[in-house]
Amino acid sequence: MLTRKPKVVFTFVEAGFGHIMPIQAISDAFTKKYGDKCEIVNWNIFSDTKDETVLKYGRELSGWTKHSCNNKMFHFGEMISNAIGSKLTLKILDFKFRKAKKIVMDDIVKTAPDLICSTYYSPSHFALECKKTKLLDTIVATYTPDPWIYSAWDRSSDLFFVTSDHTYQYALKHGFKKEQLRVVPFAYRTNIESVTRDKKEARKALGLDENKFTILLPNGAYGTNKTKKVIDALLRQNFDANVVVLCGKNQQIYDFCRSIVLPEDSKTKFYAIDFTNDVFLYNSASDLYIGKGGSNSLMESYYFGVPTIIISHANYLEVMSSNYLINKKGCGKQIFDTNKLVQFIKDYISDPDLKNSFKSSLESFHDASGAEKIADELYYTLKGKFNI
Repeated sequence: MLTRKPKVVFTFVEAGFGHIMPIQAISDAFTKKYGDKCEIVNWNIFSDTKDETVLKYGRELSGWTKHSCNNKMFHFGEMISNAIGSKLTLKILDFKFRKAKKIVMDDIVKTAPDLICSTYYSPSHFALECKKTKLLDTIVATYTPDPWIYSAWDRSSDLFFVTSDHTYQYALKHGFKKEQLRVVPFAYRTNIESVTRDKKEARKALGLDENKFTILLPNGAYGTNKTKKVIDALLRQNFDANVVVLCGKNQQIYDFCRSIVLPEDSKTKFYAIDFTNDVFLYNSASDLYIGKGGSNSLMESYYFGVPTIIISHANYLEVMSSNYLINKKGCGKQIFDTNKLVQFIKDYISDPDLKNSFKSSLESFHDASGAEKIADELYYTLKGKFNI
């Protein structure tokens, strides 16, 4: 039995927004419900250090994520990793990053969490390796938003959160046990529920034409290599629509969009948006999402009832995510040919039955309780282990 508040550590890794967003949501939910009962630490685990080896490792992870996008060699490597399995994949990664691993493991032991929660493979794996040394007694919890379990996830996490029965079944077939797994709704950021779902209201708030069909193309730092071609094709059609490109920190796309000048009589209203905190509002304002297949971006559109058209996959994980969300769940289409994409948009705008065909599939994703349910499960597990 603990005679102090249990220490709960949430690890943040700069390896793509899809890892940062859910851990922030989980930490926020846990802090809101149990912050008075626990000591909570938000730890940028590979950047809150003075050790250059660990800092270099963190930079390499970030660079790895960026360079893997639209890279056929990385794509092939992911397929090989999936084929050889988790144990061998982790051995290879451990050898490659052995110096950083040892230092981070020492840091985890010194931090002495009673529970450590991660959304990236290596903090969970390193904590589990610490447990094997008997130098640390902790609960290791891991969350993945993706419908596919990639091979770098350590199969010995105490808690492993997945967001669908499909992923649950996949996990059981690939090294996990029932007692480890928990199925929860997607862990959306905590402010998503406060955003209007009224499209006209959202468009008005953003300064868009309230009455126009709205097409959203999110293209942040990792973007898609088809963006310029798709923008050109859409604008040539002169759709009676708002076409909104969210450029994020992608300066190349932003400069390209800013250089576009439409004819004065154009029916299309074109908007190029650099970094914004109103992504949810843009999702709410939209009728169609066009972009790559990252799970987090897709799910945020689904929350607002917006079907997605996938035009590119940055990596093998996105291929697997799209296969589930698009092909099995029916939340949109995968259209890789620009001419077919334009034709689909024409049909979608004019055909009410086509618009309605996605509604029932999207409704199941309008549940923002994921982070709170994870927080409850974390605290329940803490109580069971430490009798608090």
